[in-house]
Amino acid sequence: MKKISFLMVVWIMLFIGITTVWAYPVKNINCEFPDWLRDSEFNFDYSSFELNLRETLREISLVDVLVSGDLEIDPVFHITKTVENSTENDWMGYRLLLNGEGCIFPDTIISSDVFQKITRPTENEIVFEQPEIVPIGGTVTLEFDIQVSGTGPFEFTLTQEPLFIPEPISILLFGFGGFILHFSK
Repeated sequence: MKKISFLMVVWIMLFIGITTVWAYPVKNINCEFPDWLRDSEFNFDYSSFELNLRETLREISLVDVLVSGDLEIDPVFHITKTVENSTENDWMGYRLLLNGEGCIFPDTIISSDVFQKITRPTENEIVFEQPEIVPIGGTVTLEFDIQVSGTGPFEFTLTQEPLFIPEPISILLFGFGGFILHFSK
């Protein structure tokens, strides 16, 4: 009798485990980072639709992260993105652009542990700005949601751009160049 009850427990646990894996309405989540962005990782929690991204940026440029997978529902993904500033400039802001059919940033949680001014020029753009900065070697964590409409295979691109503070010498050179252009006419 004890053997039967032990086997029953094992079978029930296997059944629950298998049906739980099949029951997730979001499957095969993948994130593709640019080749030059070596320090990047992601983790997706299938039970809560939470995507955690961690990156180290070594240069100021647009960074595209391609997210893809399969859907059986219209989910809202909660994204927590932590970025380390290993560039040569302090950041005064961070801009996110979303590109994908049926994908928007919904009017839900949008926050940052550094930037307090948050604007939404469109439903596919979020701009995080000062008063604080992310110094060289510092990190910023951004939280936001992405709503994906439709079922079946999906993909969207999250383009990110740190907004930097130009060095004082750069400002002087631009000013001097403008001064010369003005008087050369």
